[in-house]
Parts: sequence; C-alpha cells; structure tokens
Amino acid sequence: MLFIPIGESNPKRVQGVYVSDEEIRAITEFVATNGPAIYDDAFVESELSDEDGYVNGVSADPLYDRVKQMVIETRKASTSSIQRYFGIGYNRAARIMDFLEKEGVIGPANGSKPREVLMKSDYNQDMQ
Repeated sequence: MLFIPIGESNPKRVQGVYVSDEEIRAITEFVATNGPAIYDDAFVESELSDEDGYVNGVSADPLYDRVKQMVIETRKASTSSIQRYFGIGYNRAARIMDFLEKEGVIGPANGSKPREVLMKSDYNQDMQ
C-alpha cells in the first residue's frame, strides 16, 4: 500500500496485512471473554483533580516530578527542551511549564528566552 507520513509530500510504499472486520470482531470477542479489562490510571482523569489540573495540590501529570528534577539540575526551562528531552507534545510540555511557574520553580515567560530557574537543587543549597 502507499502511505503518506505526516509532514511529507510523497507517499512511501509499505507492506501491511489485511484484516477483515469479521476477524477483528472475533479477536475482540475472544479477548473480552478471556480476561478482565486492565486500565492504566495514568490516562484517566482523576475525580479529585481541580480545574487547574492539580490533585490534592500536586500536578496530576505523571512526568511532572521528573521534569521538575531535570529543570532544576540543568538550570534550563523551556517548553521545547522539555519536549525534546521527554519526547512529549507541545501542549503537555506547556502545561507542565505552567505548573512549574505556579509552584515557584521557574520565573515568568521572558519572550523567546528560556525561563529563569528560581529553585535550586538540594545539593546546591547545602553548598551555599
């Protein structure tokens, strides 16, 4: 078959397998009857979260703590650096940046420059 990837203008030839609707239905019925559904709570919106995306005062994003640690250690805070480092999309990275600003980890936006990192790591605080 021919496939046009996002951002490309020319199609690529790829090989795939045809699966009929009947085969898909038979597989889904088999899976449904042979085991309970297992859901990943990371993708389910918490009932305890408020309108800003916090759960009990903490960011609801499972990557938040890792991003916070990376920003403090590298002393660089930009949406694009978070996107590249963690392989996430712009909206999620921007939302995490908003959480970091609300918690006082980073300063406000300064045009196209990276934001100032206000919080120091525990190691740096012990040294001063």
